[in-house]
Amino acid sequence: MRKIWGSLACMVTLLIVWPSLTIAATTTEPTATTAPDYNALEQAAFKGDSQALAQLQAAANSGDANAQCALGMYYSSNNQYAEAFNWYQKSAAQGYAEGENQLGYAYYNGQGTPQDYTQAFNWFQKSAAQGYAAGENNLGMAYANGQGTPQD
Repeated sequence: MRKIWGSLACMVTLLIVWPSLTIAATTTEPTATTAPDYNALEQAAFKGDSQALAQLQAAANSGDANAQCALGMYYSSNNQYAEAFNWYQKSAAQGYAEGENQLGYAYYNGQGTPQDYTQAFNWFQKSAAQGYAAGENNLGMAYANGQGTPQD
């Protein structure tokens, strides 16, 4: 008998509450806009989606540091290192942690620029200071190998 009353009480509650949930769900309140997924655009562009590449280039050209970094990754994945380096510089100049890390990686490997462990170390430091995990990892490797800094 308790199960029946319990089920009935749940149904009555649902009937009372449901209309207010429906009304709340249909009201139009301003919502925060979300940034495009630039990494997804970069991957689509890499697979040959010219529309994704155009979107990525437009966002990068408008000054979006995230898009600039993603466009750099697109060019790097196509072995166009000088162009990738250019976009990493723009992204890093705005303090974007992933862009700083990618710029450090380009310096570290001499991709699009002469190899320079000191510059790599400096950019890894900036990225790591923002808590970017890959930057922290690369900074640790630079310390461990004594590249751009005394070995530690």
